[in-house]
Amino acid sequence: MTMRMSTVAALAASLAIAGCGGSDPASAPDAAAPATTRAAPEAQASAPPGGASAKLAASREGAGEVVDGDIEERLAALKGVPVVVKQWASWCPQCDREFPFFQELSTRYRSQVAFVGLNARDDRGDAEAYSAENALKFPSIYDKDGSQSSAIGAGRSWPTTVIYDAAGNRAVVKPGAFASVDELDEYIQRYALSS
Repeated sequence: MTMRMSTVAALAASLAIAGCGGSDPASAPDAAAPATTRAAPEAQASAPPGGASAKLAASREGAGEVVDGDIEERLAALKGVPVVVKQWASWCPQCDREFPFFQELSTRYRSQVAFVGLNARDDRGDAEAYSAENALKFPSIYDKDGSQSSAIGAGRSWPTTVIYDAAGNRAVVKPGAFASVDELDEYIQRYALSS
């Protein structure tokens, strides 16, 4: 298990360095920044307690759309359910490569975890076209200048995933793309669904 965790950590670090980045220095990954903010044991969780079902259903409203909004307000409204935030841009090939993983797991965990896209530093028209063409299964908040991404600990590398536990605590910030659906699933199990 220790070797696997070392391998996952090394892979995450190399993916962060190889992430899409951007044309300005603020979008370059910070190799010195830790990828995680806390560790939690792996655990299988059941559906969230009462009231969560309505929040989860509401979190999918606007699926496949790029919407106006505030990520911190969205997170506050979703307190009580785990949340996976995928920061992405239509110009990012690594974002595109990992979207099928998010599509699959957003369906698998639809009764347990809310998924929210955060489209950052992108042309809105391009983002809307990408989202519609790929029939994304969750809405994406438009973050023109990347300030909302920065506010939640992202915004340095494209893509970046930020996972919150059901109590609303930021559990992990993972810069760079996931290598497989299994790796993303492992992060969801460990950081979103652990108790």
